[in-house]
Amino acid sequence: MPIFCDFEQVERCMPSRDSELHPRKIKLSGVPRRRFYRSSLFPSQLIYCVYRGLLAAYFVAWFIVQIVSKALEGEQPKHFIYLTTWAETALNLHLIASFFTCLYGYLNETIDNSDNPSSTSSEIDLGNEKSNDKLLSATGRAGQIYSAHEDEPDKLLWFHKLSWVLYSFALDVGLSVTIAFWALLRTEFDAFSWHCHLVNSVGLILDLIVSDVPIRLLHFTWTWSFGLSYILMTWLLHKYSSLPYIYEGVLDWGDYRVITLFVVFGVCFALVPGCHIFAHWFQRGRNAILTRRYQKLTNSSPDISDSDGFGNTPLKNLDLEAPKTVAQPSCRSPQKKQRGRTVSGNYAKLENLPYSDDM
Repeated sequence: MPIFCDFEQVERCMPSRDSELHPRKIKLSGVPRRRFYRSSLFPSQLIYCVYRGLLAAYFVAWFIVQIVSKALEGEQPKHFIYLTTWAETALNLHLIASFFTCLYGYLNETIDNSDNPSSTSSEIDLGNEKSNDKLLSATGRAGQIYSAHEDEPDKLLWFHKLSWVLYSFALDVGLSVTIAFWALLRTEFDAFSWHCHLVNSVGLILDLIVSDVPIRLLHFTWTWSFGLSYILMTWLLHKYSSLPYIYEGVLDWGDYRVITLFVVFGVCFALVPGCHIFAHWFQRGRNAILTRRYQKLTNSSPDISDSDGFGNTPLKNLDLEAPKTVAQPSCRSPQKKQRGRTVSGNYAKLENLPYSDDM
């Protein structure tokens, strides 16, 4: 048995760099900026920006009304210790960050690329995240295909990364809270409860369909920091406050410590990754559907990299042959054709027209 390990064998056992399981996929990099403020389902970047603004305004309005309502009922600041409130806060922060990121992209590209006719088109990498992968674009209703170099990964700014992390937080925690509520609690069924535990998840699924921001498989590790922070907060409240429990019989460090341990760590390390994996494969299925749809609209082959940019196969990939002329048997009689002219100079009879190879 060798004392030192064979690093070549270890490297061969590692997933490839393009695999979703490669450790480098945890990093917030390697994605074009345009993925954060364009959508393959919207023909105009401006329309997508308006959509993001309206979506953020709707959920922020509900959040503010709920806070005011709970304050009038005397539940402040207890309202902010619930995981539902944390999930709703993450959702609103994600929507606000996504809107301002999209607005930045729209204003920045409008100024810098005003002379570029393709600057308003919607570009998306529907397969992998590499810059040389196949890119499909929908411009208006017909769709258009662009070469890969037009969407090369740029260095993400800090607000792109923040928006990406908040997106993972909102998806993982929001879907997990919805599942946990309907499976374990089901305590209240007022308007705010329905909105927090159902409408929020519907909004997340809608955003998952519309948004082109990739859901990387290993990004659930970022959400673990969110979950561990909440677990620490609940333990500190139990230790240093007079609050007996957060959720009676479910999240109670005093009387139900074992159940609480199973719940908090089960949600954090099992349910959250499960919801994230669901979101990842949901997005992959959505991308596959859009890819087939765009290929059908543009009559393009599956290999988009062989396209000339307008849905046509380049001439170098076509087998061109000279047209073959087929000898046509002549039906003319051996006698000389007679033709007569009218005063206007046209042929008197159509059947006496001169023979031509074009006929």
